[in-house]
Amino acid sequence: MWALIGGVLAALGISSAFVWMAFVYAIVYALAEALSLRPRAPTSTWQVPSPWVTVGSAYRRVWVWGMFLGPGIATRNAYAGMWLVPLLLATTPSVALGAAVGAMCGAAHGLGRLVGILDVRQTGLQRTTEVLVLRALRWRAVDAIFLALVSGALAAILM
Repeated sequence: MWALIGGVLAALGISSAFVWMAFVYAIVYALAEALSLRPRAPTSTWQVPSPWVTVGSAYRRVWVWGMFLGPGIATRNAYAGMWLVPLLLATTPSVALGAAVGAMCGAAHGLGRLVGILDVRQTGLQRTTEVLVLRALRWRAVDAIFLALVSGALAAILM
């Protein structure tokens, strides 16, 4: 799915407007995280209906997971860095590169979800609220660092 998104956005061509939008977005959310302002990250409020993943053939359920749930676009996502990906994909110079980078982003996102699932399977669901909150805060810090690094790289491009 991310490869398709990357290819379509790259077809728009490199646009300085997308680079500026990505820069402003990254710097605003990096500063907000650093200052503990915690603005709500852009997210989808629509959720895949339960029957889409519980009813029907295995092929259909895998398709729903791959197209909607796996990429993280049609689900709630609390981390602002997630929405920087489409903005950056729109700046790639060719459809092939956009699709390749999109595929790599999708693979990285999927790997992150796999690690989380394997961690839960290994340790069980015996997580306390405190542990879950601390993990969420840690990932917010990682998201802020990522956004700061991207904003710095984009500033260098724009200068």
